[in-house]
Amino acid sequence: MKPDRKPLTADPSEREQPPLLGTASEDPPPATTARKPFRQGELCGICGLGILDYNGLLDLECPVCGYTEGPGGGCT
Repeated sequence: MKPDRKPLTADPSEREQPPLLGTASEDPPPATTARKPFRQGELCGICGLGILDYNGLLDLECPVCGYTEGPGGGCT
């Protein structure tokens, strides 16, 4: 026995439409919270143990965990 199926209609307005994506009924994406930038002399925001200081490339670097934040070099 074949499963019951709806017959195809010639009028496209009578066909079932898939749901639209990005409709107003969806919740907006959650806002990201920006963290404050790290500064020289502060505790490392990653490990919480090291004191951030500038390295030879003018990037902030943690001596404990090795985290580096910066553009990868400074213009002199």
